Parts: sequence; C-alpha cells; structure tokens
Amino acid sequence: SIVQPLTVFGLDGASAAWGVFNLILVGVSLFALRDFLKRAGSAPLAAAYPWAACIYLVLAAGSIQVGQFSVLIVACWIVSLTALVAESAVWPGFLIAASATLKIYPVMMLAVPWSTARSVKSAARHLLGLAVGLVIVGLLLPAAMYGRRAWDLNVSFFEHTLFAATPAGSVGEHLYLHTAGNQGIDTFLLRYFTYAPEFHAQYTYVPHLWLERETVLYGA
Repeated sequence: SIVQPLTVFGLDGASAAWGVFNLILVGVSLFALRDFLKRAGSAPLAAAYPWAACIYLVLAAGSIQVGQFSVLIVACWIVSLTALVAESAVWPGFLIAASATLKIYPVMMLAVPWSTARSVKSAARHLLGLAVGLVIVGLLLPAAMYGRRAWDLNVSFFEHTLFAATPAGSVGEHLYLHTAGNQGIDTFLLRYFTYAPEFHAQYTYVPHLWLERETVLYGA
C-alpha cells in the first residue's frame, strides 16, 4: 500500500506525517481542480470552481486523519482528470492505480479515460499506466520498506480479506444476511426499503419505501 512506508515513523510520527501529507494533497487537488475546470472549455463549469472547492474542503475537513471521505483517493482522481484533459497518455491510469492501492474500487474509474479514448492505442496506454502504477505503488514501494515480507502482507490481504473461504473476511461477510456490519446486504435493503422510526426519523434525507421488514428479509 502507498501508506505503508509511514509505519517507520511510529504511531505519533506516522499520524503527523499522514496529516501533513493529506494537507498537501488538498492543496494540490484545489489547483488541479481549477485547471481541470478551465481546460474543460465550459465557462459555466469554470465559474463553479469556488463552490466545488468549498464542497471539497468541507468533505476533506473531517477526513485529514480518518473518515469515510478519502483525500488521497479524491486527489488522485482529480489530478488524473486534469492529466486526461491535458491528453497525457500514461498519468491518468497511473494515478488511478495509486488510489487503488488504498481501496480496490477506484480501479473502476479507469472507465472514464477508456470511454473517452480516441483509439485502441490510446486506451491501451491508459491500461499500461494502470499496470505500471500498480507495480510501482502496490509492489515496489512496499518491497522497498518491508523486503520479502511485503509479498506476504499482500497475499494475506487477498486471502483473508478479499477472498476468504468463510464469511469471516471483511468483504465476504457483507455477502451474507444478518451480519453485524452496517454495510451488509440486509442492512442496505432494510435502510432503503423499510421504515424504522429509530433510524429514518433521525436521518430524514434517506429515501425509503414502506415495506415490511419481514418481506424485505424474505426476499433477500
């Protein structure tokens, strides 16, 4: 992972370094966002930059250290879009790969440069950038810090988190009903298809249906 090298600083040092790193990413993102909106060639879109910057700062404010909003992922995404409109061949895929070492789902963002590619050769270059980024950020960088142990850490992540043989893995457990996490399938369905006063009365902005709880769980 791209954040593994921070562990050499210890708990307090890594926490401080991570906070400073995120602050730098926020600044880079704001400059990249302005550049992207200008390059997009739409005056109304460029005029929306102050509002977009404000929304970004609000979301990032509570996530400099922890939080569901990842500054690193969003920063890589914004800079990759800027590189894309600048017609960079490799950087969009590389930056997507950098964020994908933190979470798996940013890989799906490759659909944007692929869908806007003007030729098969251009799309292949984006894929090459993704592959190079995964090798450098996902393999070589951790290997430089942990040596041979880095490979064991990566294998363990895939075996016990992503592809666990039992529902004990953090991903696998969400594929089953009656899990304790708030991201399980049953929790998701109950949130949007039923009405629970203790939840929906507090979070009135969550859309939902009025189906019976037993009906939703039976259908799931």
